[in-house]
Parts: sequence; structure tokens; C-alpha cells
Amino acid sequence: MKLKNQDFNQREDICLWKRENGDFKPGFITSQTWNLIRSHSPKIPWFKGIWFPEVWNGTTRDLAGGCTDKWSQVVQVLARGLKEETLTFLMKYYLQAVAYALWYERNVRRVGEKAQPASCLIARLDKLIRNRISSLRGKAGGKRHEQAMQIWFGRR
Repeated sequence: MKLKNQDFNQREDICLWKRENGDFKPGFITSQTWNLIRSHSPKIPWFKGIWFPEVWNGTTRDLAGGCTDKWSQVVQVLARGLKEETLTFLMKYYLQAVAYALWYERNVRRVGEKAQPASCLIARLDKLIRNRISSLRGKAGGKRHEQAMQIWFGRR
């Protein structure tokens, strides 16, 4: 097979990203790439409680207004949301942060590193959540999270 010389060496390389419709275009779109590479499964009833757009302990119960610390009930509260939007955000974000922290700690232990005391894990989670709240307050649309820091400090 013989290739024609089309001055390919004279052209600048460009990145093209595949879209869900099969076209290739410049510009990366996370949601489209995610939909192309993930395994599609039916939605489960409690998915809204864990995935939302924007150390499991009494904090979850405190954020939920003292209503529960049982997993099945927490999932229902997360899926329905709480009366106050900021509390719902904090509870969802806290649950995600705890899940990540536990996964990370598990991986650290699997490779033979020393386990962190619970107090270090709790301090790391607290800092992570405070940093996230701070980052949201400065962004467009962040007004809805203005009281989040006050609520977080009052309930931890």
C-alpha cells in the first residue's frame, strides 16, 4: 500500500475528542467522555442520595436533624433531601468524603503502610469539607452555600 504525501508533517497536531453521536471534535467534555467509557446500568432508587451535581458517625445523624444513623434510612433521607438545601448538600458531600477517605485508608493499608488513627481521619475530613465549602462560596451560584460554613461549624 502506498500513501500519498499530503504534507502531514507541515500541519500542527490537534486533539479531537469523540462525542456520544460518534463525531470527533476539538474540546474535551467530561460528561460525554464519561458516558462513552462507563458501563451503563439501570438507575437504582437511591442514586440521587450519593451522586449529586454540584468517618461515618453521629455527624450524619446531626446533619440530618437527628433523624437517623441507619444506612437504609440515611439513603432515603439523601434521596429525598432535607427541608434545608444547605443541610442536604452538607450531608451528601460528607457521605462522599467519608466513602473516599475509607477507600483511601483501605488502599494505604493494603500496600503495607501504617494505619492512620481515627482522629487524623476525622481532622482530614473536616478540612476537606471546609475547603470545599470555601471554594463554592467564591464561585458563581455559590450564594446558596453561604451559610454552609456556619452550619458545618455548628454541627461538628
